[in-house]
Parts: sequence; C-alpha cells; structure tokens
Amino acid sequence: MFKSRSLRKRNIFSNIFYDHVQVCIYHTLVYIDLINYFSEKMNEFFLLFRIAPLYPSSYSFDDIIDCFTITFSDGHQRSLPRLIKAPFQYGKYAVDYVRRAQQYTHRTIKQAVISPSALSNVYPRATIIGYSREQFLDDLVNESEKDIRLCLEAGVDKVQMDFTEARLSLKIDPTGQLLKNFIQLNNRVLDRFRHNPEYYSKLGVHICPGNSKEKKKFFFMFFLHRRRSRFSSFIKC
Repeated sequence: MFKSRSLRKRNIFSNIFYDHVQVCIYHTLVYIDLINYFSEKMNEFFLLFRIAPLYPSSYSFDDIIDCFTITFSDGHQRSLPRLIKAPFQYGKYAVDYVRRAQQYTHRTIKQAVISPSALSNVYPRATIIGYSREQFLDDLVNESEKDIRLCLEAGVDKVQMDFTEARLSLKIDPTGQLLKNFIQLNNRVLDRFRHNPEYYSKLGVHICPGNSKEKKKFFFMFFLHRRRSRFSSFIKC
C-alpha cells in the first residue's frame, strides 16, 4: 500500500514537473534563440539522480561518517551514499530528460551531466571484496561516457560536465593533488570523444566557485593546477 501511494504521488509530481518544464521552455525561447538550457530540475540533488533508482539495493547511508559530505556556501550539507554492491552503474541517464525536452521544442539543447570525479566519492574507504577501486573507476568512466554519448546521439548541441567539486577539492587538499586526480579522471572520459571532432566540439566543463569569499583565490589556484592539462580547453565558468 505504501509503495502504491508513493508511486501515485511520484506520477502526480512528474506530471506537474513536466508541465513546468514545458512552460519554462516556452518562455525561455522568447529570449534565447539558439540554446535551450534544460536541466534536471526534477531532482532535489543533482549529484544523486544518476544512482538514486539503485538505492537502497546498491547504496547505503547507514554509515554516515563514511559518506562523502559536501558543504555548500550557505552552510547546508549534502552527503553521497556509499556503494555497497558491485558493479557500479547508473540507474538513470540524462538522455531521458533530453528526449522529454525535445517533445516541447525543436531548438538546440544543452544538457548537463555530472562529472565522474564527483561520483568517484561513492566508493567506500574500505575496499569492496572482489571489486577494487580500479575496477570501480573503469565502470564509472564507462557509465559517464555512455551518459554523454547517449545525449550526443539524441542530437543535443552541447553537453556540459558539471565539475562543481573542483573548488571543494582544494579546500580538502590545498596541495592540489586531489584536484589533479579529479581532472585526470574526467579526462579519461573526455578523451574517448577525441576521435570524433563533431562530438568533441560539443563538450564543455562547468566550474562554480559559489558565494565563497575565497573565490578569487580559488580561480588562481585552479588555473595553476589545470594550465598544462588538456582539460583546460573545456572549462566554462
């Protein structure tokens, strides 16, 4: 009975959400002629929506101390669950939102996707038996590539990888090594599109300093750590 009520509520919410999307797209097109920015407004936490359908069978919040926690500029916190079951995989792909948006407009679309570096933090500190971190990262890169490729094959004009944890990484590790590791992981995904110039030209990376008073320092440090990386050519602030 509980699941039935929850499903009905979700269906009602979904209908309201997509009505809202249709209205937003209509009004956006009044002012923007080329790109229609369509984001996952349906999800209360952008980081989680790729894996949310697999909770709690593959993910757990039971050991909250072991969960990776992000503190935002206004002080509120969000935690990532820990992976408890191999292999890592997405439960939902961004192309689902692209196809829905395409029902309401024939204009070009930019779709946001989460960076693999953000989702890399779901792997627990203690190794999962029979499933090493290296295996996990391989699966993560494959899923991230698939998420992007499906959007491109569906006809989007741009795919934006949201790399909002870049600033956070420098707070956690001021030496920049964590940031370097994040960039290397994201490059593993982006490099898979280098053989296709058309797709490669449609990729971008978004970073956001938030409302931190240290944002100027962040941009300076970020530039120093990325200036020799291929990743820098994708950066959009």
